Amino acid sequence: MPLTLTADARYAGDKLTIRKGQLRLHTLDLATAGDIQFGNGAFLNLSVDSKPASLEGWDKIVPAIASYQLAGTLELQAKVRGKMGKGAVPEVQGVLSLKKASAKPPEFSKPIENLDTRINFTGQKADISDMTLSLGKSRIRLAAAIQKFAPLTLTYKMSTAELWPADYSASLGEERKADVIRNLRSEGQFAMANGNMTYQGKLNSADGTLYNVPYKGLDATVSLADKVANIRSLRVNTLSGAVQAEGEYSFKEAVPRFSIASKVQGIDVKDLYAALDPKAERDIRGQMNANMKLSGSGKNWEEIKPALRGQGDAEVLQGALLNFNIADGALTGITGMPGLTNIINPSLRQKYPETFTAKDTEFKELKANFDVADGRINVKNLRMSAADFLVQGEGWVDFTRKVDFRSTLSFSQRLSADLSQSAREIKYLLNDQGQL
Repeated sequence: MPLTLTADARYAGDKLTIRKGQLRLHTLDLATAGDIQFGNGAFLNLSVDSKPASLEGWDKIVPAIASYQLAGTLELQAKVRGKMGKGAVPEVQGVLSLKKASAKPPEFSKPIENLDTRINFTGQKADISDMTLSLGKSRIRLAAAIQKFAPLTLTYKMSTAELWPADYSASLGEERKADVIRNLRSEGQFAMANGNMTYQGKLNSADGTLYNVPYKGLDATVSLADKVANIRSLRVNTLSGAVQAEGEYSFKEAVPRFSIASKVQGIDVKDLYAALDPKAERDIRGQMNANMKLSGSGKNWEEIKPALRGQGDAEVLQGALLNFNIADGALTGITGMPGLTNIINPSLRQKYPETFTAKDTEFKELKANFDVADGRINVKNLRMSAADFLVQGEGWVDFTRKVDFRSTLSFSQRLSADLSQSAREIKYLLNDQGQL
């Protein structure tokens, strides 16, 4: 690539005066004039003007940008004045224009296209009043202000009618190609100092789908500092209920660490099952409320499982254990005891159809405290209340769906009395409150 430099200049007394300079390199045609004072650092007083220059082909000169596939045109008119070197940065007054620019970041599945903007430089600051660009099916608007160049500090506001995660994340699988974030608004501040990035921002979205789960009213405040990402607050309506959460994710070490505290209200358990594993067998339904705190480490679920720790409480209201009748199973399981083999007669089944003939165990509420450790969820103070019985117990369930529970089933006084009439021996098994 030819490089042509022509100059009409004079050097005297540590001062270089450029009366007229012209630089031509690849597509760049740059004119400059002004002074450079040498001595204790350099002091610049220059004007710089370029003709529209194509961004294509610069990867042959700057190999670091080769993977971005740059295209479009760039134009610059600016005045540069001030000290340079030893941490000093001169002031810049002028305009940098980008038209029909495009780039393809390596991690993106779709290129950034049709980027149009004017960057106005005012001393140590710069303003991007209105940038528009296309990313896949999305059209994005962005405004930003660079408050400092050294260290770099900028604020931004961004909006788009829709954003498809599959357009900017090539690693997403086919099952997440339908994810979309609609009516997205975000604003925040970036800063770079000593190679470290900090960020504080807010984002909200009216509705959309993430991880194949529809949502509404997503609102979050997030931050990043010292390689630790924090969710200060997150609120979203999903799975027929509401979720609130806060937490942090640290990637300082080779193995990432995380912690999260969450509160869910009115979540439909059926929808939750479908979100976690559409092929999983359903064994419970109802509306769930829960509070929990979890922490752990690992890069994938297999690494996270043994390291997961936490505790919380949960309840499911107006629900049922599916394809499993506790009361009928417990009483018909009594064998080998004279007089109790046929403890539930037909008339009793007819009087209590919800308890004895239903294939599911209907309950008013199911409550428990739990903690998570060593690949298990340990359940304490389990309490399930139904119309004519109460179950209390404790046990554990692991991540391979193995279960080990011990519990007490107490029937109501009314049902216990009817059971005593159907089998006289029952009266010897009743407690002080007349319950079996």
